[in-house]
Amino acid sequence: MANRIYAALPVLLAFPQLAQAQTDAPAPDVPAEAAIAQTSPSFFEVPGLQLKAFADAGFTYNSNRPQDQAAANLYHGFDVGTGFGVVWAGLDSSYTLGPGSLVLDLRVGPGASLFAGPDAAHNLEYVKQLYVSLAYAGFRVDFGKMNTPVGAEVAESWLNANYTRGLLCWLAQPFFHTGLRASYTFEDVGSVGLYLVNGWNNSIDNNAGKTFGANISLGSAGLWSASFSYFVGPEQPDMLTADDGTTVMDNDANGRLRHLADVVLSVTPVEGLTASLNGDFGIESTVDGESRWYGLAVVGRYQFLEQWAAAARGEVVVDPQGFLTAVNNQQLWSGTATLEYSPIEAIILRLEGRVDRADSAIFPTADGSTTRLQPTFSFGLVGKTS
Repeated sequence: MANRIYAALPVLLAFPQLAQAQTDAPAPDVPAEAAIAQTSPSFFEVPGLQLKAFADAGFTYNSNRPQDQAAANLYHGFDVGTGFGVVWAGLDSSYTLGPGSLVLDLRVGPGASLFAGPDAAHNLEYVKQLYVSLAYAGFRVDFGKMNTPVGAEVAESWLNANYTRGLLCWLAQPFFHTGLRASYTFEDVGSVGLYLVNGWNNSIDNNAGKTFGANISLGSAGLWSASFSYFVGPEQPDMLTADDGTTVMDNDANGRLRHLADVVLSVTPVEGLTASLNGDFGIESTVDGESRWYGLAVVGRYQFLEQWAAAARGEVVVDPQGFLTAVNNQQLWSGTATLEYSPIEAIILRLEGRVDRADSAIFPTADGSTTRLQPTFSFGLVGKTS
């Protein structure tokens, strides 16, 4: 198996590609929002090889006009700054040989570091996914760095109904896991997946413990889908630096567990109209006690003409202990409206208005003060292979 993997790597790196790995190598973790978007075919045809590419850039205006333009949009994901900017570009590859396959997704740009989190400290921000798979008769085993099954939104903007990523996606959910996934797909019914991974968003673990997860996905193609996920494991570092610079062992870190339950429901009541609901509930034990958070997101998208679509998203995130937002007793609300135009399959243009509201005055303004509202306006341009 290893010889096959190393033999395939030069081929993968020689030809650009991109796509969501859930599309390239089907697994039980396809988020509901991905079903809203169109899937582009590979632009280079080689038996067993799929290749896709994209670039994402845009413009964002924050009507509060905060002084720090580079980090103006609080609690936003890939659009943290104002003005013009490149979000990221990507090349996705998958190669299948018999029952085995290899997935390699590469990213460059500011979004790559934001998505990578702790992985950026280990020069792994350019590798969004890298895993090998072995499949037989509905069973599948994946090993490596892979996208999470949690949530309705994904990292690639055009696979979601809205251009910006919501509060729930950015604050309350993991992006990826590194480890082992075993799954079984039931034809025309759904799939079940089990995970044994390092934890949330870390290819290099920060403790000796491991995180366990499970995902159940059900649905009827083009009509409805449902996904249920649960992850539990230690996420706090077990090696700490003392005030005098020495390293000390936190023997209790691996016993302080983080629990996350996630549900995603999606329906297509009529042709062109898709609605989804995503709910999360999380608990983590800390040295100071226990932190809890929960949230809900409702998204709708309507394709009213062949080249035109409109979408809306409403969210609430409740963070009593400030675990997600670093502000105690915080409650966030967000509303987003998006207009989409796709003149050709390879180009997607989006115009978006969004308002975030907080219980506390936390959003920065032009005079250095803070306010409870954060109105932003975005224009996004995505070019992808078709």
